[in-house]
Amino acid sequence: MKFPAVIHFQLTSQCNNRCRHCFGPDKNILDMKTEELEKIFKLLSLGGVKNILLTGGEPLMRDDFDVAVKIIKKYDLGIFLDTNGDLFFNHEKIISNNVDVLGLPIDFPKTSYRNPQNFKTVIKILDFYKNKHSSSPKLRILTTVTKENIDKLFDIGELIKSYPIDLWKLIQFLPLRGNALKNKKRLEISQLEFNKSTQSMNKAFKKIFKIISVGREDRNKAYFFIQSNGEVFISVDTGKKCYNQIIGHIFDRGIEERWHKLALLSKYKKSIRDFEELLNRNLCTF
Repeated sequence: MKFPAVIHFQLTSQCNNRCRHCFGPDKNILDMKTEELEKIFKLLSLGGVKNILLTGGEPLMRDDFDVAVKIIKKYDLGIFLDTNGDLFFNHEKIISNNVDVLGLPIDFPKTSYRNPQNFKTVIKILDFYKNKHSSSPKLRILTTVTKENIDKLFDIGELIKSYPIDLWKLIQFLPLRGNALKNKKRLEISQLEFNKSTQSMNKAFKKIFKIISVGREDRNKAYFFIQSNGEVFISVDTGKKCYNQIIGHIFDRGIEERWHKLALLSKYKKSIRDFEELLNRNLCTF
């Protein structure tokens, strides 16, 4: 049995921010060494994977990030990179030349959930690509919709419409663990509120860039995640409780079959809509 076409890989558990809405990985998880990454990327390529979404933590915090990207491209895999952008200009060349789609966060029209300089840094990156004449990644903006920014979405849309944005992804806040769970009462919005706000954004900006909304129910058993230590997990959301279910290690025999038995394939197919929209090809084969 093949792996799904798109894999989410937490390249590192480390991050340089502690966002109040974040449910990122435990920082105590040990990251695999470079040689182990090569074995994984080779395995995934042979197993039918077409694209890898690099996340974290903050993936640019790995000392061997540039090397990891070169390994991925050696196996002819597409790269989506989600980064907070803080370290972007340390890796600009390899990102611009190798990453197919670059995801950047914008939480508010003038500030950020991350650090005091993050918003300015993200805008600087967008300006860089706006003025860049050579090839560059397609750009997608990621906004986690919370109680604190749900009334600021239109202003965010107005801000980003002047940049070469290909897709705006609106994500419903998920109180999974960590800071996100601690701040549940402060940040959580209902499904109805999320749907209403995202429909309004789609109506206002659909002629400028593609908008995709991801609600809580969309993420339940919808992704193939690999932690930075090689463990494979699937996110489960019962509506009352959210948790990550470890199903084994990426090198375990039959790990892809275990995932297929647990995953909701219709939701998986929906979860990679933005990949399909940006790459203009069908990725839903297994």
